[in-house]
Amino acid sequence: MEATLVRLQRREQHGLRHTFSRAIAARFYADGSLERRRRVLACTQRRQARLQERARLEAWKSELLRRALDEKRELDDKRREREMDRAMRRLQHMSAEVIQSAWRRVYHGMLWRRLRDNAACLLQLAWRDFVQRRKQRRFRATRRIQRWWRRAVVVLCVRRVWHTWQRVVTTRQNARCRARAWQEARAARCLQAQWRTYWQFIRDAAAMTLQRWARRKTRRQRVKRLASIYQHLQFLERMEASARRLQYVIGRHAARTRLRAVPTAAEKPRAVAAHEICVDGTREAELGRTTIRLRAEIARLEIEIARLRNDALPEAQAMRFDERERLRRLRVLEAQRLARESEANAQRKRDVEERKRREIRLELDKHWDLTRRQQGKGKGLEPSRPDSRFELV
Repeated sequence: MEATLVRLQRREQHGLRHTFSRAIAARFYADGSLERRRRVLACTQRRQARLQERARLEAWKSELLRRALDEKRELDDKRREREMDRAMRRLQHMSAEVIQSAWRRVYHGMLWRRLRDNAACLLQLAWRDFVQRRKQRRFRATRRIQRWWRRAVVVLCVRRVWHTWQRVVTTRQNARCRARAWQEARAARCLQAQWRTYWQFIRDAAAMTLQRWARRKTRRQRVKRLASIYQHLQFLERMEASARRLQYVIGRHAARTRLRAVPTAAEKPRAVAAHEICVDGTREAELGRTTIRLRAEIARLEIEIARLRNDALPEAQAMRFDERERLRRLRVLEAQRLARESEANAQRKRDVEERKRREIRLELDKHWDLTRRQQGKGKGLEPSRPDSRFELV
């Protein structure tokens, strides 16, 4: 559109510089013959044709401006619809991610509880087998001792020696059992500590991997969003620069057209005698009406251009300002949402840690209380019990 306006402007400048009326302007008032009147009439007709051509050109420019404004509004509406669709899809995608993450968390918790229950069952079975074997060994030992005792009853001479030997054997067996129980408890505690350390290392590594992946994903999403916003702002600035350039060219052309429309600006006045003036009243009146009509048309077109400049342009600028403000609010809301999510995750982690600490503390208190009561009763140390935090793989 700008190239067309420049080409028409150059054509008009060339016409003003090399016109036939300028070349023979000195001959218009040379004589008062019929040939002079014909030349004056032809010049007037050419001026009228030029005025009509200028009016048509102004109407065509106004139509081009109106079409450009309509196209811009249509493009803005389509762009707004695309952004709404894109925001809706982004919201759906985020909702799906939240639901999937919640489901994975619940499913992983269910798997963890199932694995813990299976491990507890395996430990209980192993412990029952161990206790049963120990009871069988004790039972067999008891029966063997009874047989020995019955044989010792027959031999009265060795009764005292046998009793002494029995006390020694029983003492050694009790000491050996206590030592074995203490060693087994110590081995179980060491194994549980190593196993907890191993699982803590695995959980820390998994948490670091998940955090690294989440930060990378958040950074990529932020870069994409800022890039789209920057491209949109650059497009708005280019449109504003094009509008300013177009307004400048149209205003300059309108000013030049108004200057060229004044009859006294196109020709140089010359003093003539009174007997040389020949006035045709009908023709002059018709030319005056035509000139008035063309000037009214030009004034109407100028009013239309001024209206477009004063109404449509501020409206477009207001729309651009609203768009920038909306994008700024979106950025602020996104930052607030990320801050709330990070704070909620941190609070959730703190709650889980506090709950685990309370559970571990309660279990340790129960174990210590039971140990103190058994020591107070004189039963010695308690053998190792199955631990719910111990897992078999």
